[in-house]
Amino acid sequence: MKVPLPFRSVVLRNDEGHRQASWLELFMDLSFVICIAGLTTMLVKDHTLSGLLLYAGLLFSVFWAWNQLTWYSILFDNNDVFYRTMYLGAILSVLVLADSFSKIGRGNTIPFVGSYVLLQSFLAAGWIRIAISSRKFRMFSIHYLLGPVIGSGLWLVSLKFPAPQQYLFWFAAMAIHVAAPYMAFRLKTFEIPLNMNHVLERYCLFTIIVLGETLIAVSSGIGFAPGSDTFLIALFAYITVACIWWTYFSWDFDNILQFGSLRNLFLFGYGHFVVFLAIASFGAGGEIAVHSLSHGGHLTLVGRMLIAISPSVYLLSLSVINRFSWNMDFDRKMVARIAVAVLSLTFAIAMNNARPVYLMGTIALLMVCLVIYEQVFCQAQEEICANKTLEATP
Repeated sequence: MKVPLPFRSVVLRNDEGHRQASWLELFMDLSFVICIAGLTTMLVKDHTLSGLLLYAGLLFSVFWAWNQLTWYSILFDNNDVFYRTMYLGAILSVLVLADSFSKIGRGNTIPFVGSYVLLQSFLAAGWIRIAISSRKFRMFSIHYLLGPVIGSGLWLVSLKFPAPQQYLFWFAAMAIHVAAPYMAFRLKTFEIPLNMNHVLERYCLFTIIVLGETLIAVSSGIGFAPGSDTFLIALFAYITVACIWWTYFSWDFDNILQFGSLRNLFLFGYGHFVVFLAIASFGAGGEIAVHSLSHGGHLTLVGRMLIAISPSVYLLSLSVINRFSWNMDFDRKMVARIAVAVLSLTFAIAMNNARPVYLMGTIALLMVCLVIYEQVFCQAQEEICANKTLEATP
C-alpha cells in the first residue's frame, strides 16, 4: 500500500561540506524582520522600566519562534509539500504575531496569544509527522512535542487572567518551550550530526537581521543638521553598530569545531538571545535618544541604560559564548572585550548626568578603540601563532 504523502519517512539531514540556507529559510527570516521592527516601535513609545521588561520578554518569544523553526529545518528539512506548507503557515503566524505587539499595550492580548498558539500548532504538526513516519525518531519527536503542546495550553489558559497575572502564565509556557528541546537531546538514543557551517550561518543571518533593524532605528537622526546633537547621536550610534558587526564577524569560522558537549550546544543556541537582545536594545536606545532630542525633551533613565549598558552586555555575552561553546582560549582579544565592557559601564555611571551625545560618543570611541586593538595587536599575535604551528608541522 502506498504511504500517504504527509507520513512518508522523514530523513535526518546529514550534509557534509557546505550547506547553504534555503530560499524558504531566507523567506522565513524576512517575517522576523517585521517582528523586531514592531517591538522596537513599541519600546520607543513606552521606554519605561515596565516597557523594557515587556520588550525583553516579547523579544524572547520572537527569538524562540525563530529558534524552533530554525532547528527543525536544520534537522529535518526535507523540502517536500508538507514541510513547505508547514513553514509557510508558520510564517503567516509570525506576521500576525508582529501585528499583535501594538495591541498588547492597549490591554488586548488575544491576537498575540492566538498567533503564538497557531505558530506552535504548525510546529506540533511537524513533530507529529516525524513521530508517525519514523520509529527511530519517535521518542525524540515526542519529547520535543511536549513544548508546543503543554506550552500552548498555558498560553490559552492565560487569557482567563488579566495582566500582570497573565504574564506569569506566559513565563511558565516559555519555560516549558525552552525545556523540551533540552530534554529531547538529553534523552535521544541516536547521534545527530550537525553541519556546523549551516548552524553558524543561520545564527549569523539572524544577527544581520537584528543589526539591520538597529540601523533603521538610528537612521532617523541622520537627516538632521550636521553638527547637531541629534545628528551626532545617530552618527555615533552607527559607528557603534558597525563595530558590533566587526567584532561579531571576526570569528575564525573556518576553524570552528563541533560542540564539545550538549551544554556547549545549548549555551550557543540559547545564549545568542542575550546577544540579540543587546544589539536590538542599543538600536532602540539610539532611536529613543534621537526622538527625545528632536522633540525638545530629555533622555530618560531607560534610554540611557539602553545606550550605555547594551554594548557591554553584548561584549560580555559574546565572550562567554566563544569561550565555552567552542572552548576557546581566554586570549588577549577576549580580555580586551571584557575590559571595554567594564569601561563602558564605568563611564556610563560617571557620565550619568552628561549630555546624551557625550555618552553615545564615549561608547562609540571605546568600540572603535577595541576594533583597532583587535586588528593591530590581536591579529598580529594570531598570525605569529599560526606561523609557529606551520613551522612545527612535519
